[in-house]
Amino acid sequence: MLESAGVQLGTDSEALLIDIVRFIVVNVFPNNEVIQSKTLQRYCLIGHLLNLSKNNLVKAWTLQSLFIDWLYYDE
Repeated sequence: MLESAGVQLGTDSEALLIDIVRFIVVNVFPNNEVIQSKTLQRYCLIGHLLNLSKNNLVKAWTLQSLFIDWLYYDE
């Protein structure tokens, strides 16, 4: 999945995870029907991306960007 986005785990391109998570938070906004269905939820995808990260610094930056986007995001 991440290879198609140009992310190779364990390399410098892993920093793209930060931008991918920010894109998911800001641009993917499901309606109530999607939230109640059995489709993949945003928090599951973001959690999976965080678990894939091998670099602790990139993981910390991703969590920080997730928190900041959550804090200041206004629809």
